[in-house]
This record gives sequence, structure tokens and C-alpha cells, in this order.
Amino acid sequence: MGIFDDFNKSRQMEKERNEQRKKAEADAAANKKEKINHVLLKTILGDPLNLLIGNDAKLWIYSDMVIIDRTDGKVLNAFNHTIKAIPIKNIRTMQFKNAGATPGFIEFGVSGNDANRKETFDFDNENRFMYSYDKAAEAIDAYFHLLAQIK
Repeated sequence: MGIFDDFNKSRQMEKERNEQRKKAEADAAANKKEKINHVLLKTILGDPLNLLIGNDAKLWIYSDMVIIDRTDGKVLNAFNHTIKAIPIKNIRTMQFKNAGATPGFIEFGVSGNDANRKETFDFDNENRFMYSYDKAAEAIDAYFHLLAQIK
């Protein structure tokens, strides 16, 4: 019986090592995806003036455009893995809701087709950046910075 016990223990240890290796590979792949998106945006567009990390997206603020990056694939944007660039000259309105018991948001109103599909409250609005209470100060700064640029 001793030989079988040793054999079963070694099989169990090998199984645990394989599971740990697979988990490490999955984590590395997720980190690589994040770094690729971050590196590509910075390589193509340069450093942003501001970068906010929200509940469902990242908000990259440049001098001439705003980018809403939803490529992380979290639950809130399960079917909306997009990167949307909005030129600041096309932003007509901005709506701001401060975070409290519910998440806050900055919503960009743009001219054209997006303006015609406004619903009462849609969580999957591609022009909305949602953030939590701990990011409120950064979001307020970003809002007023963009508000000053809208003409």
C-alpha cells in the first residue's frame, strides 16, 4: 500500500502544479493584453493628459480627443469591447453625475447619429464613462478640464 500512496501523492502534486501553471499562464495572458492595449495607445498617440480607470472602461484624455477604452471585458461591458475616440471638437454636451450610493458618470453628447439614439438611462451607452466613489476627485478634475475645452 505504501507504493500506491506515494504514487497517488505524486500524481496529486503534479495535478496541483499543472493547475498553478495554467493559472499563471492565464494571468500572464491577461496582463499581456492589458499592456498591449496600453502600449499601443501610448505609442500611436503619445502620453495622455489624463488617464482615468473607471468601473467599465478607461478614459484617455488628450488635447484634441477623448478615448473610451472598453477592451478589458468586464461584466458591465460584456458585449461592448470597443475603443471609441471622440474628437473634442465634436463634443456638444457633457453630463456629469457625481458618485455616491451609485456610480458616477461622465456622458459625452456628440452631434450626428449618436445624438438621435438617446434613451432614458442605458448602461451600455458607448459615450458614457462610469466611475466609483474613490475616483470622484479625478473624474471632477477631468470633467472641468474637458468642459473648458468645449467651444
